[in-house]
Amino acid sequence: YDLLDLHWKMLMDTVRVSAFDVALRAAVHPGDTVLDVGAGTGILSLLAARAGAGRVYALEPTVTHRLIRPLAEANGVADRITVLHEGIETARLPEPVDVVTFEWMGGFGVDEGMLPLYLLARDRWLKPGGRVVPDRVAAWMAPAFDHDLEKPEAFWRSRPYGLDLSAMWDTQVDHWHYGFGVAPEDLRASPQRIWDHDCRTTIREVSAAPHPVRTTFPIGSRGRVNALTLWFDADVGGGATLTNAPGAARTHWPTVSFPLERPVDVSPGGRLEVAFDFRADGTGPCASGLSLRA
Repeated sequence: YDLLDLHWKMLMDTVRVSAFDVALRAAVHPGDTVLDVGAGTGILSLLAARAGAGRVYALEPTVTHRLIRPLAEANGVADRITVLHEGIETARLPEPVDVVTFEWMGGFGVDEGMLPLYLLARDRWLKPGGRVVPDRVAAWMAPAFDHDLEKPEAFWRSRPYGLDLSAMWDTQVDHWHYGFGVAPEDLRASPQRIWDHDCRTTIREVSAAPHPVRTTFPIGSRGRVNALTLWFDADVGGGATLTNAPGAARTHWPTVSFPLERPVDVSPGGRLEVAFDFRADGTGPCASGLSLRA
């Protein structure tokens, strides 16, 4: 998160920023104290100050914390924003806060491992009766045909340069793929909500525990399946919502596909049994695994 290019993408994501603007206007009352966890360049801190916060603590452990002060000065709110160059694990605020905000979501919500940090901030620093932004985030899954994976698989299996490089595809199968290669018509079954985290009440230890899924998808359309595709939807607050579901308004968040070793042909009346396990503890790389049986 110290790469400016990533922050450009997030700041230029008007769907994302506008949703948080609506939510913060609803959550922040005049004179409130706000904690912005993982503030990045400080956009949510600026929005909270504009919404009427009396004090905002902008907590950012990376070098991008250097951008928060000049942006606050340029927008006339530097006297209300305090920049703290540290992570939530070690932060020592001078007071509890009325609102905690943290844009922590990955491609299917929990995959960047930051939900436990959000809940840590809530548990340590939020006043009783305080408010959190976002409120709720759910993850969804469906078997799909991801067009972004079609050409890479064909290439690695085609003996390019007269060499057997198929191990490159075997490696890809062990990793998820971020992209925009799935449209609504590419889903082969109705999506299922696999996890739902209410950020006001979810217990931090539960958020860091393994997230298992054992489910069956009744096939709804004929075609090929080459991945399990995941995404999130969120109630940000104040009636604002966010999602990166196939067919939704484009954001900087792609959907996430877990490739199958080989595509399978499916038709209505068939069923896909899915075993999927995920762990994101907020301390390092996330772990995942899946198996599928037609």
